[in-house]
Amino acid sequence: MQANDVYTVPYTPYTADTLRMGWEQLITNVKRAINEVEVQMMVRDARGVSEAQLSDFRRCFNHFDKRRLRRLEASEFKACLVSLGFNIPNTAEVKYYLSLLFIFFP
Repeated sequence: MQANDVYTVPYTPYTADTLRMGWEQLITNVKRAINEVEVQMMVRDARGVSEAQLSDFRRCFNHFDKRRLRRLEASEFKACLVSLGFNIPNTAEVKYYLSLLFIFFP
């Protein structure tokens, strides 16, 4: 269209440039999603976590993420770990490490 000096079309609010930018953004987002999945697969394989365990982790995380913020508060995180079978003692040391965790990873 630009080769024919057509830059706007009265039937659409989109220009060739906005369509091109939208397309490039879509391609970038798809590449990021593919990369994220590949990284998750490599981490899973490196740590020896089975697909069933990973599914259980996700299910448990989603159960405790009541507000759907994709993050857990300290009490939610502890409850999630306990429900997965981890033994979390209620000591000052554990509380200290949890507080540090949520300072560095809010």
